[in-house]
Amino acid sequence: MGHTVITIEDVLDPCLSPKNYICNGNITEVIADIKNRCEDKFLENLIDKSYFYTILFKSTFFIKKPDLIGVIRMDSDIFFYLKSTPYDSNYAPTNGTRITTNYANLAKDPDTRQKNITSFLKLVNRDLNQILAGDLCVNRFEIQISILSIIGQIKQFENVIDELPFIEVMKAQVIDHNDRITFDGPIGLNYSSYIRDYDFKIIFPKLNINNIDEVKDFGRLHGILSKAFFGKDGIISDNLIIAISIAQNTKYIATEYTHPILGRKYNSLNQSITDKYFSQMGLQPYYFKPNGFSAPLAIYSFNHKFYNNNKYYLAALVAVMGNFQRIYRPEIYLSCKEFSGIPGEISQASLSNVDYKKPSIFYDKTERDNLSQDQAYEIEKKFFNKYPEIIHKLKMNIFSKVRQNFLLPDK
Repeated sequence: MGHTVITIEDVLDPCLSPKNYICNGNITEVIADIKNRCEDKFLENLIDKSYFYTILFKSTFFIKKPDLIGVIRMDSDIFFYLKSTPYDSNYAPTNGTRITTNYANLAKDPDTRQKNITSFLKLVNRDLNQILAGDLCVNRFEIQISILSIIGQIKQFENVIDELPFIEVMKAQVIDHNDRITFDGPIGLNYSSYIRDYDFKIIFPKLNINNIDEVKDFGRLHGILSKAFFGKDGIISDNLIIAISIAQNTKYIATEYTHPILGRKYNSLNQSITDKYFSQMGLQPYYFKPNGFSAPLAIYSFNHKFYNNNKYYLAALVAVMGNFQRIYRPEIYLSCKEFSGIPGEISQASLSNVDYKKPSIFYDKTERDNLSQDQAYEIEKKFFNKYPEIIHKLKMNIFSKVRQNFLLPDK
């Protein structure tokens, strides 16, 4: 294998000097080698407590702490770390959280956040038990959600000079209280991104759809970062899966295929701008209308194999994102007129629909639209205008080529 140079760096205390070790052998031997020669008690304790994990390749570092669980490094300009926050009645958005994101929007008001989140989780658990146990009144199954935040730190001369939020997603688990088992659910569900705000609020209005190069570049940086963060080569090895509202300007045709949990499958008759944007992330759209839904969800995945995930995984996807869409798109998902389930028939959603049931949790759409514009200007000012050289490197996909294996927390 030859010599491997490993740099150990304490991200939480960047003033500490990095330590270099030259090691031989496989991952187990590397850890043992460092432990045998480690004079720094702090680093030795980290290894003994399994608080960091190795990345094997040149000029990379490895760290794992309870509140710092993933790192990827690009030269010495920017690196990213990952932290996890439970989404429960105690959740409060951080300063870096996009407040327009559905889960954060429920919690934006300190006076109502606990009530809103508790009500939302009850709705999710009701649907979860309906799907898995056939009875929405039982309490056998319970959802558990964490918010995974990917945060970038800008460094100059080993000093952190800026910290910016990039992406937040959800990680779901399903608890079976009868059998006392916890099942892993999807990672993604929602995809909160300041760069997407920038792309759609600032770049897209200026986009010349007749310019092939402009269209091809739209969403490229967002896609590069997403692929670096998720999937087999990313910080999080799980494949990303996202479920959002369908487009109102697209027609959908019902197919003959029905999935036992996802429901009736639909195909779109034209590609939406969101479809094209998510394709930069390596994601393809699939449309399913679960039982009891007025319209299909737009599910974005790397491939159709997500159909084959276990029932707990798929039930969590439907229960969580179905309830978010009922709150934020009631004109579509609480519509009194359902999409046709007859194969071959075409249906279309409309946000101008007035014939729908009122959601149990209210949110202000006008305020959300205004905030989204503000968020776009904020990331433009703090990142795109401030660090053009880093933007260029990221677009060129100049990441350290490392193998990552980070362990996510249970909560």
